[in-house]
Amino acid sequence: GEISLLFSTAVTNALEDAEKYAKNMKDDFISVEHVFLGVIDNANVSLKNIFKRYNINKEEFLLPFKGINYAYNFVGIYIISKMILV
Repeated sequence: GEISLLFSTAVTNALEDAEKYAKNMKDDFISVEHVFLGVIDNANVSLKNIFKRYNINKEEFLLPFKGINYAYNFVGIYIISKMILV
């Protein structure tokens, strides 16, 4: 038989946004960083309050990643190729 997974609208939207972030950042795959950006964008009121309490926002979250996308892609591809070859 066929198996399908059903997610809430918020989770579906967060994952769809994660895919958009990966494409816009020219990344070859969706990473945890993309998913977290999608979660930030689609947070409900309770989660927004938690983010606010701990000063979590897109701008602060993205700071450590500025300028490393190409290196990150290379490392990711290298790790994947090593896993396939082993």
